[in-house]
Amino acid sequence: MADLRFFQHFLVCAYPPLPIGGWSVWQLVSQMSHEHDFLAHAMLGLGASHLSVLGPTRYVQDALQHRVVAIRRLNEFLARGQHSVSDAVAAFAAILVLTYQAAHMPDGLYDFLTMMRGCFLVGPMIGEEFRSSVFQTIEREWYVERAVELVTPEAHHFHERGLADGFCASLEQLGRLLQSVAEVEYLALMRRIASSVGDDLAESYRQHTFLYEKLGHLTANEYASFVNPGNHVSRLIIMHMLVLDCIMAGRLEGSDEKRRPVTATLHDYDSRNIMVCVWVGNIYANLPRELRQYAEWPARFARDLMNLIDADTSC
Repeated sequence: MADLRFFQHFLVCAYPPLPIGGWSVWQLVSQMSHEHDFLAHAMLGLGASHLSVLGPTRYVQDALQHRVVAIRRLNEFLARGQHSVSDAVAAFAAILVLTYQAAHMPDGLYDFLTMMRGCFLVGPMIGEEFRSSVFQTIEREWYVERAVELVTPEAHHFHERGLADGFCASLEQLGRLLQSVAEVEYLALMRRIASSVGDDLAESYRQHTFLYEKLGHLTANEYASFVNPGNHVSRLIIMHMLVLDCIMAGRLEGSDEKRRPVTATLHDYDSRNIMVCVWVGNIYANLPRELRQYAEWPARFARDLMNLIDADTSC
């Protein structure tokens, strides 16, 4: 009976935030789960993880068990080669679900980044058929068009309390520490995203689509160096990435609430942003003291966001 609850919870409100307004997409994708056990276990795992964050009943062990099975069977499936478009879509869906399950795990940052990288490595398996698949609205131009429909420049978070200026100033300070090409490219990308919100919102969201896609373009060695917990400069870059994604995505999530069942609103909980705050706080706590000055802005943003979430949920 627990698995039925996990699956129902996934369908109602625990599905990934992509595509934008994707409730109907995930209803269709769920129908593929009876043919792909890795997808079924991934969905059950995310449902269990989300429920664990929501209330006093903990399903962490169930969530972990489903996750382990999903990853093992997905790897076995991908190793076979020669997949149909339907198979590739199911694999992409499973990786996306596993990615956002990691976003509910206090120790899930490495998994989150690695699974996000996996999305951009598996996506090309679908090829041109991706544009006509159930995930067509996750394509860059669709995403940008939908984002601009939902957000006006005046309503964007970067226009609140001078966030863009503070974020860009923090990037400028961080620039003197950069050591690798990947770090330099990431800093330049984040500056473009933040600085173009006021002048060209569409371009800002277009650049935003590259934030995690770049992980898929790194070589294995570059990626290993980038996510190495001992690489403190990359940790600082990742802190800024997480905060930036939180700000950019804030106006987009929940955009399909009119299409969701009314009962879904009973389970609304800002679990993804809470975990961003946890990850940012953990990175800050593990930085050498001499480097914490470069992390003050994202750390303060995370603390302020957590205070807002606490205030909202206590009402």
